[in-house]
Amino acid sequence: MLELTSAVNRLENFHKYMNEAYIYLKKHKEILDTHPMWYRLMLDISKGQKWDKKRFFSLLDEAILKYPYFEPIYYGALFHMHPKSASFSHAEIEIVAQKALKATKDKMNNSMYAKFYWVASQAIYKEKLFLDSNVKWEIMRKGIDDVLKDFPSQRNINYFAYYSCLAKDKNKTKELLSMIIKEPSKYPWIKNDNFYTKCVNWSK
Repeated sequence: MLELTSAVNRLENFHKYMNEAYIYLKKHKEILDTHPMWYRLMLDISKGQKWDKKRFFSLLDEAILKYPYFEPIYYGALFHMHPKSASFSHAEIEIVAQKALKATKDKMNNSMYAKFYWVASQAIYKEKLFLDSNVKWEIMRKGIDDVLKDFPSQRNINYFAYYSCLAKDKNKTKELLSMIIKEPSKYPWIKNDNFYTKCVNWSK
């Protein structure tokens, strides 16, 4: 009984402080929204207060219009949209991915789309990214090339080789695996036993 009471108190305090944060940010919007983190924090609040979809998308669209290249806005939206906890559909998550792509394409080409679904795989889909989500591999594939053109790190190469294999793109898998220097990184391959070896053998 004591544990239940404690849990109820924690929940009440959570909602209390969440509401206080909302009131403060709303009251000082004219000053604080000159920094994009105002929108990132409001997206967190929208999750905690369980805003309806119309209100959530209105905030997101305003944030994108004002700060299209501030990537945490898109990731904050994604964390809000987990289908199991927030009743958003995979199609609605893809809508946000397309918003991110459209808003950033002038400077980033397709990079943001690939980054968005990388984060989506970590936060939501895991190894079922290409089974459960509405990701468009042909766009993500282009985004991978755009990211690696500017940031050809071994970490990026390993992760994108992993996603290419999950997507069953043999040519892209082979290309990216050939760019791995010496040994593959621990992540993401450790998530799936022998998956690296399977991808190497399959893509030959």
